[in-house]
Amino acid sequence: MLISHVIGFVLLASTVTTAGVQTRTLPYLYFEVWNEKGKIISPDENGFISVPNNERIRLRVCMRVKSVEAAFETLEIQALNQHPDYFKHRPPPNITIRVMQVTARAKRAVPFRIVSSGGGKNVTVYDVDATLDILEPKETREKHIREFLAWMWEWLAKERPNSFMRDKEAFIRQSLPVYEESYINNPVGVYEVIARYAPSTAENWRGMLTTKPLKVRVIYKADYFDLIKAKSAEKTVK
Repeated sequence: MLISHVIGFVLLASTVTTAGVQTRTLPYLYFEVWNEKGKIISPDENGFISVPNNERIRLRVCMRVKSVEAAFETLEIQALNQHPDYFKHRPPPNITIRVMQVTARAKRAVPFRIVSSGGGKNVTVYDVDATLDILEPKETREKHIREFLAWMWEWLAKERPNSFMRDKEAFIRQSLPVYEESYINNPVGVYEVIARYAPSTAENWRGMLTTKPLKVRVIYKADYFDLIKAKSAEKTVK
């Protein structure tokens, strides 16, 4: 599993709004945030994008350049759903992400993971999908998953007594990696997300770009596992 911890880096200013591109010196880097229906989300009056705790944050990192002919690299980002050898025979990723939790006292880097459907180029805009979710502390996360798997074992024992693993701990141990990948619970709070472009080949434009910090507010909507339990209950009733 890829869990990204991104530390401080030298930033070259390049700003843009989330929902629409302003006039800026080219090239520049910016975010687009999408909802589940494929529509771009605009920030609220305070500049925040609000997202639910139990869904991934659908981001695209975009880079606008001066002309179609301009020599820039295709945007690449390391992601959880890539093959382990994805970058073995190609240049390293040129997009990195940093997520900071913002409190009244300070900002601190937090762990997160990324899945990506790839990217491309549309005339003078390069883009790459950088859908992410923010991770709880490892111990908290594993405890929550184990509690759910214990519930699932008991549910299977009752509903499917002839087709479930009798050893409860073995069931939890074998199921843990699957649910570790699927479980989403962005901790409620306020965050800043920043992307950086740092080219990795010599023959293209060699400058570095960063996005304006994306202000994200995570709000509680529902527990990820409670939704699964509710669906299981519906099937039992039927």
